[in-house]
Amino acid sequence: MGDDQDKISRAAEILKKNRVGDIAGKLLNESFRYASTPSVSFDRHVKKEYLEDSTNGIVSKHQSHELIVATTKFRGSAAPDDDSYYADGLIYFDGVLVLKVGVSMEFDEYGSTIDFSVYPFSIKSMKAGEWLGMLTTCFEVLEADEKRRDEARKAGRDRQQASDIDLGDY
Repeated sequence: MGDDQDKISRAAEILKKNRVGDIAGKLLNESFRYASTPSVSFDRHVKKEYLEDSTNGIVSKHQSHELIVATTKFRGSAAPDDDSYYADGLIYFDGVLVLKVGVSMEFDEYGSTIDFSVYPFSIKSMKAGEWLGMLTTCFEVLEADEKRRDEARKAGRDRQQASDIDLGDY
């Protein structure tokens, strides 16, 4: 029993160290922020035959590898007085399922958010490997590109605003 718990704890530790829950959550919840770059392709629409029950997902390609982060359809809780929705969070690397965890969807006045947090009890299956590094690399490239594009938009707005300001002799 102790070895099994150690293995589960170690898996959760590896996922946390590699920020898998945070990265997967951002990619799913904020996919509108990201666009393909010269080194990482990014697509908000996942259509794969092995993802027949998928509702949300992204596809990222880097070098010769494909990484998919998706969820199955969310279902309401059967518990009375619980309006939570649950699904499976899935990560595929080159068509192979490498992570399956329980995820939830939370609602607030702004809409819904997928909570892809990884806890020892939420891990249903995991196959550690090079996908962990690739997920981090792809995310960092996409984030850096979004930051660059955001700074360019801000510079453009500032340039436009400054062009309409005349300080006279001040």
